[in-house]
Amino acid sequence: MERELEATIELEVAAMYKHVISSDLPKDEKKKLLNDIRKIMPVGQNRWTIRGIILALSIVGITAPTIFLLPFVVALFRGGAAGVSSDMIPDSVIALSSAAIGALSTYMTSLAQR
Repeated sequence: MERELEATIELEVAAMYKHVISSDLPKDEKKKLLNDIRKIMPVGQNRWTIRGIILALSIVGITAPTIFLLPFVVALFRGGAAGVSSDMIPDSVIALSSAAIGALSTYMTSLAQR
């Protein structure tokens, strides 16, 4: 039932979009109407929502371990890793980064299947 409603909304939004594009309205009014139509689209259709999710998950997945590896890399460039262990990254940071990368890959896979 819910999927049918979403499909109906998508069809109606697509029809409105085509109608506005083919109309003889001034460019400014078309731009405003198309922006309003874009805002009522389902979340999966809104490209900025998708980009925001991908950006946030990528930032967390990359920066979390990088912050903790930075002292280790600096110590290596300064002439050795004396006193620096390979267990510098806490398990919680590894778990957070792994979860972000896993969520990102799951989200990207579901986008590719559409």
